[in-house]
Amino acid sequence: LSAVLHRLYADAEALKAAIDLFHLPSQVRVVRALPLPSGTEFLLRLASGEALAARQAEMHSDRTAEASRAAAVFFIEQILLSPESDEYRILGLDHTATVAELRAHMALLLKWLHPDLTADEHKSLMARRAIEAWNKVKSSERRLGRNAVHSRPDITPPAAPHPQSSARNTPGRNSELAQRAAPAKEPIRVGF
Repeated sequence: LSAVLHRLYADAEALKAAIDLFHLPSQVRVVRALPLPSGTEFLLRLASGEALAARQAEMHSDRTAEASRAAAVFFIEQILLSPESDEYRILGLDHTATVAELRAHMALLLKWLHPDLTADEHKSLMARRAIEAWNKVKSSERRLGRNAVHSRPDITPPAAPHPQSSARNTPGRNSELAQRAAPAKEPIRVGF
């Protein structure tokens, strides 16, 4: 029951993020810099026309299913399929995703974007980007020897080795390195 409630909450949060962005599109750049909401799969299901997702959208918000779907489509086009997105983000996930999750998201994207289902050239271009992203992810996962259980939260992948610098450690150099290593300031969230 707890997992179901968590999933419903994540779906509602993702839908809220999509609706907020739809009504305040000036925040697209800000939202592109943020991590994806955990309910992104719900937005993909809604965009692909899934009837159950449409009913859930009506329960999660005071908008019609069509209005919620329009917000989901806008979010996917602007955030997932933005030119700056990497392969994982295009598929609506991050680098911790399993192959099974990536495959499921790819199927939902193609259910919505597949060129055989629409004559819309814009959707065909987005479908091509999604297919290219899937092919890159699939190839890299295969090359790394990962499978559908590679991203268990209790297993931390080995860190990449850092090359040693041959530059002298001077006070000015150390402060420059410290500034580079400092975490970036979190962007200001507006409308969320």
